[in-house]
Amino acid sequence: MRIDEKLYNKLLKWVESNTRPPVHVQIVPTNFCNIACIFCWRVWEQKESKERHLVDRIPDEKYMQIVSELCENPKLRPKSITITGGGEPMIKKELVTKMVKKIKQHNIYCEIVTNGTLFDEKCLKKLIEYQLDNIAISLNAASPKLADFLYGKSGSYKKVLKGIEILKKLKKKMKSELPRVANTIVITKYNYLEVPKMVEQAYKYDVETLNVRWVSESYCKGKPGPLTLPPEKYEEFVETFEKAKQLAKKLGVTLASDFTLEDLKRYLSLSKEEDNKQLFMKGTQNQNKKLEILDLLRAEDTYEKLCEIGICTFPFYELFIDACGFASGCGTLAPQGEFDENVAENVLETSMEKIWYGKKLNHLRVLMLLKRFLRACEWCNVINIVKYSREWTEKYRY
Repeated sequence: MRIDEKLYNKLLKWVESNTRPPVHVQIVPTNFCNIACIFCWRVWEQKESKERHLVDRIPDEKYMQIVSELCENPKLRPKSITITGGGEPMIKKELVTKMVKKIKQHNIYCEIVTNGTLFDEKCLKKLIEYQLDNIAISLNAASPKLADFLYGKSGSYKKVLKGIEILKKLKKKMKSELPRVANTIVITKYNYLEVPKMVEQAYKYDVETLNVRWVSESYCKGKPGPLTLPPEKYEEFVETFEKAKQLAKKLGVTLASDFTLEDLKRYLSLSKEEDNKQLFMKGTQNQNKKLEILDLLRAEDTYEKLCEIGICTFPFYELFIDACGFASGCGTLAPQGEFDENVAENVLETSMEKIWYGKKLNHLRVLMLLKRFLRACEWCNVINIVKYSREWTEKYRY
């Protein structure tokens, strides 16, 4: 379906008037990993896609140039920077610690997202010295056998807890509250009863936050897959989750989730026959809705209002830099190869400022406003679990 050119140009004009820097930047130092989590894209991605994406094209010195530009250019300076995967960032410990040092010299919030298996005392000392704000560790069970099964590699669970213990002792010795530690548990049909145990484990190891996320099975194109909790287990999960919330409150552990139970119930009830693709590929047809979008762009709380009608606002506040050498407004696009669809720039050829305010990222922003979603959007866990509560139904189907 063709895009209404007049509407596109009106939206583009508003987008191009944006002078705000990114709120958040994600940097992927590598797309390689030392373990093989059963829900990771490496496990399910097809061979040709894996060969295309499993490359690191950005030299270490270029990463440092990127970080310097982000921190020193007032048009780019974000509120926070996350060093993440891709793969496992701590495979490149020296580079990561240098980036953290540079970022914290400019007093920008910084965190590392990691599987936690590669930390050593020397590295952790540096991260404490540089005052890294947070380490988010993927830990998906409270027992060695189950955790290692989910990691896809035996011995991983013990390595993670050993690293957390070393960090805990070093922080005490160096009299530092930073970095804080968070655990992230990805819920599957194998570990959905683990959340209360994870809360207890977090308390034992001085982990302040437990982030509960739902498994994303992108090969199922947004529908529940073989790793997802069966619908008949939903009530049991709710009971366990409520127990975990009460326990977390009692122990002083912050429990956060990227879904609501209402959203989750609707997601789990999807039938295999339902065609989610229709929610993404329909063009704008309702003139009143067009006008409403233009009105919302003039509102003070624009992004919140856009979210209410199911418009993805990630490209408006987030910059994602992939180890393949591309940057755009969403990390979901990277492993799906969508960075080839005129919505990403090559960081080896273009400055961060030109990328953030440039034609390709602005094109992506307009596509999101028009709900002209890319193929990868079908596989976005954020969209698929929350779209029902945000009324991604016939009412807003363009």
